[in-house]
Amino acid sequence: MIGRDWSWTGIFKTADGGYDVNRFVGLVGGLTYIVGAHVFVGWELILGRGFDLATYCLAFPGGLAFVAGGTAGAVALKDRNVAKAKAEAEGVQQ
Repeated sequence: MIGRDWSWTGIFKTADGGYDVNRFVGLVGGLTYIVGAHVFVGWELILGRGFDLATYCLAFPGGLAFVAGGTAGAVALKDRNVAKAKAEAEGVQQ
């Protein structure tokens, strides 16, 4: 794409060039989930409790997919509503 912002902050930008809070919240939530899950596993090991690799491998990807899906859904809903509002505003002005 011509004019695409390929910097690391470009992932937070919307089609019109503004920044989207939902994308930032999704990134923070995803990173928190990843770090938090591993800290919890480490804490359980420090306490001497058992660690079930099979349960972890089944639960972790599902939770991460839930966080990513929730973020994608929120961004898509907001983008749709913004596009709808712009279309209605342009229709009223014409």
